[in-house]
Amino acid sequence: MSNEPLWPRGELLPFIGVSGKISTGKTLFCLTICPESTLCFDLEQSSATYEGLGVKRVDVPAMLAAAYPRGSSLDSLWAWWKKAVIAIEPNKYSVIVVDPADDLEVSLEAYVRSRYKEYG
Repeated sequence: MSNEPLWPRGELLPFIGVSGKISTGKTLFCLTICPESTLCFDLEQSSATYEGLGVKRVDVPAMLAAAYPRGSSLDSLWAWWKKAVIAIEPNKYSVIVVDPADDLEVSLEAYVRSRYKEYG
């Protein structure tokens, strides 16, 4: 991984949300920011086409099927993803993509709802 800034003038953009209509280039934009230093959590198989860019792609449905062989629940995605992110070696990637992020948001909501006593 390079220590060069990703953006002009060295701006820090810790989070970027990309939204738009289907097939408008949202995934491609995210994966071309810095492909050789990008980890993509692909929740809907939309980034497989772009693996040739050098992006490290995680096939999330396959990983969930392996982690939960009896079937996963809606909140399982958040629990699995949280462990996966914590396990990432610091400074290994410049860009981490979750595609699509709204699936993860829905899973987080289900995770918190299923643990309402823990979260108040």
